[in-house]
Amino acid sequence: MPTNVIYGLNNLPELKACSSCTIGVFDGVHKGHQKIIRKTIDLAKKNGCSSVVITFDPHPSAVINPDYHPTILTGINLKIDLILGLGVDYIIVIDFDKDFADITPNQFLEKILHQKLKVKAIVEGEGFRFGKDAMGDVELLEWFCKQNDIELSIVPLCYTADGLKISSTRIRHLLKEGAIQQTKEILGHYPMIMGKVVKGGGRGGLTGFHTANIETSQKSSVPKEGVYAGNIIIDNKKKPAVINIGPAPTFGVKKHSIEAHILNFKGDLYHQEVELEVRQRIRDIKEFSTPAKLTKQIKKDIKKV
Repeated sequence: MPTNVIYGLNNLPELKACSSCTIGVFDGVHKGHQKIIRKTIDLAKKNGCSSVVITFDPHPSAVINPDYHPTILTGINLKIDLILGLGVDYIIVIDFDKDFADITPNQFLEKILHQKLKVKAIVEGEGFRFGKDAMGDVELLEWFCKQNDIELSIVPLCYTADGLKISSTRIRHLLKEGAIQQTKEILGHYPMIMGKVVKGGGRGGLTGFHTANIETSQKSSVPKEGVYAGNIIIDNKKKPAVINIGPAPTFGVKKHSIEAHILNFKGDLYHQEVELEVRQRIRDIKEFSTPAKLTKQIKKDIKKV
């Protein structure tokens, strides 16, 4: 675990200097989130402070409205990797539970931001809400910052070149459609899937192409079923892969799974956490009359990848 990633309110550092801070779920770490985080870093440098991103695990909706919360674009480990890649000094991961959900906006501002983090600058999006029952808003932030001589920067909504709002909700819809390039335009990076390599059904031996079976959280957002070109990231190195998302109808398997055939790779990945970078949808899932015909198709898929 990187030393600049802090888990839990009890482990919050008492900074000797000030901080420039942003708070949010940041699911997907899309271009809008990136703009907010980069502004936080800029203000930290301007004020001689530490840049701090506060985020939550699990997703607040999973606690507040568990039956209807959205699928997750980035699990906490992948989210941390993406945020650290932007150059932030500290990430604070708050365990979002019912007790935390009861903290009032004023308590959060005074006890955490003011006393603990010595906040000198705050950066948020224009629709930001926080605290118990989402009672805190930008207007309260403006009042708090004025009272405590804190610089407040509100980042307006971001839009794509064709005028569509950049949001996590839109990304989820695009993934359901298998629209990888449009998803990348909003994210600023290719969509990623994080999971653990587990034992599969052994069907790779029947086709001659062994696969890594990736187990993800049930609430993870994954692209529309199909066959994709992409990469698997192992030990920070990218290796090209054919990624199959969905059932295996040739073998009578209806259950959806995620499998990756890694090109020119030999090794044991069982129980390892890996990341898949999904780059392009190359075809639909098809049922073949024999495994041999599927093998022939997989060779074509590999050529495309």
